[in-house]
Amino acid sequence: MAFPFFEASAQFEPEEVVEEESNSIFSHRGMEASFGMKTFVIESDVPELDALQVYEEGGSAAFIFGNSYSRIVARAVGLYYSNAATKRTIDLFEVEINSNIYLLKAMQLPSRKADAYVLAGLNNQSIKFYGHYIDAAERAKQGKSPGREPFLGSINTTNVNLGLGVEYRIQAENDFVHFFVEAKTSLQLGESANVKSLENTSIKDPYAINVGVRFGRRK
Repeated sequence: MAFPFFEASAQFEPEEVVEEESNSIFSHRGMEASFGMKTFVIESDVPELDALQVYEEGGSAAFIFGNSYSRIVARAVGLYYSNAATKRTIDLFEVEINSNIYLLKAMQLPSRKADAYVLAGLNNQSIKFYGHYIDAAERAKQGKSPGREPFLGSINTTNVNLGLGVEYRIQAENDFVHFFVEAKTSLQLGESANVKSLENTSIKDPYAINVGVRFGRRK
């Protein structure tokens, strides 16, 4: 016996949105906002800095573009500040560019909502030191900000990024919203200092974790 009502209702069942499998490098375009934590150890001729464990907290903003298999994440600005667990005042400014390769998509396995990815890229970090432990004559020349310790100097590092991440997708027909968490480390390629007292200052054992959201439009 036929039931016309149920047959008609079945015709209007919503279809699951399937992500477009486009190979265009610009099929996904959008932005990213994230909160991050970094940790590293300082090696230095300055006794107050040598073997210092640093913990930084902050955030970053990025532009993203790519397709379902790989995406470029260009973090135009990242600002991090030493937290209460760090004995010295140290700020970190970072710009970086990473390439994310999505593993399930690359292996052509089902990945409707979540996917893991590997990342590799480059970053440049400017690490600024504040305090009173370097003689005034050896400090960098910069005006003192109200309520802050004197600026002592900075080091700049260029690094290779390597890491892993997981992304959860909320998909619409033409828009995308992706929540993610990623962890990474880096290998230093070079460094420089803007004052002589920091010339033998470097970082080791750098690790970072970021949690955030990526959103934008897809073709």
